Amino acid sequence: MPARQNEGQPLPQRTKAHGKGKALRGGIGKKPPLSGKKKVYFHHLDPAGIKAGMKQMKHLAAVSMGATHTSPAAKKAAPPRRARPGTKALKEIRQYQGNSAYGTKLLIPKAGMRRVVHEITTEVSSTTTRWQHTAFEALHAAVESYAVDLLGDANLLAIHAKRITIAPNDVQLARKLRGDRA
Repeated sequence: MPARQNEGQPLPQRTKAHGKGKALRGGIGKKPPLSGKKKVYFHHLDPAGIKAGMKQMKHLAAVSMGATHTSPAAKKAAPPRRARPGTKALKEIRQYQGNSAYGTKLLIPKAGMRRVVHEITTEVSSTTTRWQHTAFEALHAAVESYAVDLLGDANLLAIHAKRITIAPNDVQLARKLRGDRA
């Protein structure tokens, strides 16, 4: 193994003039000049051309780092990063579990629920039926709670059958086990 160049010599000290992150005294830490790269000297530029010189320096730095030259018009915005599978589902679960039945948004839309309730009540009774707002809200919360519990039980039955998708027979079996239907 060949001997190192600075072996046996004390480590060079930083000077105050260089500050943090600057090159050390004695030439250690200096990078060799880039071969075949154009150097830019600012003392040859007039004061108005300093900006152009800075652009040229940035371009040379980008080229030396392996980047290719692209015009601002050719640059496209990076596509949004894809989330891992299941991340969005977990985010939605946290959002919906944070809601309680009192004073928060329910999952079933009010307008659709109101239409279904009106349709059922007109089929059952011959007279027009009117609903108080609080009675409708109570019915809405009860229907949603029932549906969530039923689908939760159906999901457990699907998992028991080693499936991840709920089938209609899962819902029917869940209703039978609850005693909802004979």
